[in-house]
Parts: sequence; structure tokens; C-alpha cells
Amino acid sequence: MSLKAMNIFKIAGSHAVLCLSLAAVDASGCGVVHYLENKSNGVEVTANTCRSNDGIAVGSVFHLMPGARLWVKSLLTNSTEKSFQAICQNRSANAITIGVDSTDIPWIRPRQLSHCSDWSDNKMSCDSITGEQQALFCVLAAIEPARSMAASEVERTTSVTLRGLPLQKTPEIAGAAQSTTEFETDRLLAAMRPETELCRSLYQTDYPVKIDWTLDTNGRVTDIKTSGDSPDKEKVMNDAEIRYTDCVVDVVNYFPYPKPPRLVFLSARF
Repeated sequence: MSLKAMNIFKIAGSHAVLCLSLAAVDASGCGVVHYLENKSNGVEVTANTCRSNDGIAVGSVFHLMPGARLWVKSLLTNSTEKSFQAICQNRSANAITIGVDSTDIPWIRPRQLSHCSDWSDNKMSCDSITGEQQALFCVLAAIEPARSMAASEVERTTSVTLRGLPLQKTPEIAGAAQSTTEFETDRLLAAMRPETELCRSLYQTDYPVKIDWTLDTNGRVTDIKTSGDSPDKEKVMNDAEIRYTDCVVDVVNYFPYPKPPRLVFLSARF
């Protein structure tokens, strides 16, 4: 990796580059990057030699339809504490092709575009050959996974830990119509916010959105509602605000929640 490329990631005030460990890539070349299909839209994958649905190999190609969003991530390895996630948005009126050309971050390289910028402040943009400015815009961030509670801490409480996020039963209250399960909400939202902030960086908006959602006993979102959180109640969302809201909804919908013993209702502003 060149010195120029090594200066593209500014994480927590310092420059850092993570090269994917070869141990994470199998003999077929799979494991370079994973495609998050649930959080992408309008994307077709071709020339992929991986057998798994989300594993992407060097040589694969992403085809982004107009307005499409591509979301990919690296995998954690024994030598890394963070994974990297990247989102690209096709802002042009034409399809855009992105190749997976390297095992090194940022893995991807746009094709048939002109005047692509260097990665700066974890952002990159390209103009189209027909003159559309910022026809493709990509952002990247390091995402630290939620960590599970220490075994001794679990033993001292009634918590149940699954996939890194604990939930804790509240005591039964006499006369209460229904007992609920109380998530450690601050910890849950802290684990979720790096991804929602990636959405904000992609669409470059300060628009605040409020989301209310319900989790069933399988840890799946069964009901989700959004509302603008702007002081101006008559405000009509612009395109960037609509797309940002959709991106955050996907983060909330497909987050790896714990399994609560009963329905849980959550609400947050992003």
C-alpha cells in the first residue's frame, strides 16, 4: 500500500490503515469483503467466486443502478479489534460499476468514471464521464463491535448475554399489567450509532430523525415508525433527508439484537 493510500483514513484523530489478514481469505479468494445485502439497494453482484451469499472475492463487480446504495464491510480477525464498513451512493442518472480490486482497504475501485478524488477524511467522490459532479460518493469508518459482559459480571446479575449485547430482567411489580425486559439502552444505542453516523456522513445532512420500534422474542424488529425531529413541524424532507432516514431504518432493522424473553419497545433519536 502506498504512502498516499495510507493517509486516507483518519480515525479518532490519527491516521490508521487496516490491511485484511490473509488468514481471513480462503483459497478461493473469498473473505476479502462482505456484502451487506439487507442494507444495500439497487445493487447486482457479478463475477463473484464465493459460494456464500455475502462473501465477496477479488475480481467481483458491483453494479449500482441510479440511486443505488452499496454497503460492504471487512471481517474481524485475530489481529484486529475493529472492522471497517463502507457505503457508496450512486447519485447519477446512469448505472455505475465498482470492482473489488484489492485485499487492502478500501478494496473497491470505481470504473468508467472520471476525476475520482483521493480518499480524504474517509470520503471519496467521482464525477461521471458525462460531467455529473459527485456521481458516486463513498464514505468509510471503523466500527468497533459491541463487546459482551465479562463472565463474572453475568454471574452476579440476572442478565442474559447474546451476540455481545446484554438485557436485564426488571423485578416483577405488584399490580403492573405487564412486566417488561429492560435493555441496557445506552449500550445498545452506542453500538448502533457508528453505523447511523456512517449514514449521516454519506448523505451529509444534520436532519434529526426519531425512530420507535418493537423487538419480538427472536430479536427481530416487528414494528418500526419514523418521524422527523425538527423544531419546524411543517418541514418537508428533501432527498438527502429521505435517503438518510431510509439508511438509518435499515441499520435499526438489521442490527444483531439479543433475544428478549418478551416484547421490547425502543425509541431513539439519530
